[in-house]
Amino acid sequence: MTDKKGINIEKEVAASLGREPSKDEWRKLRRCCCPACAENGLKGLKADGLTGFCNRATHNLWILLDEARWLDKHLEAGTYQRNYRRRLDNSTYLPLIEQLLSMKKTTEALQSACRAKVK
Repeated sequence: MTDKKGINIEKEVAASLGREPSKDEWRKLRRCCCPACAENGLKGLKADGLTGFCNRATHNLWILLDEARWLDKHLEAGTYQRNYRRRLDNSTYLPLIEQLLSMKKTTEALQSACRAKVK
């Protein structure tokens, strides 16, 4: 899809993500219920200029706040390790999160061993 200036909008969205969105990601964006997507759909996210910027900013903030709520819920309930992969399936952060969780497990094991020695 190209805009009035001949700019390939899909490539612009991909550039803002740092990669081309997958078909599944485009499908998820079509179903997004954030205020910007509910009002303007993909067309709003793909718009150029200030309109597109504001739609993408609104969408990104909505998603960020939703992720924060999800994260708080699962950290508090102790269910993060069982559920994080579903949220990070196509994320550049997955290896980092897995390394941190591995370090956490090692730290907990060391702390447990130290407590056992102290007793």
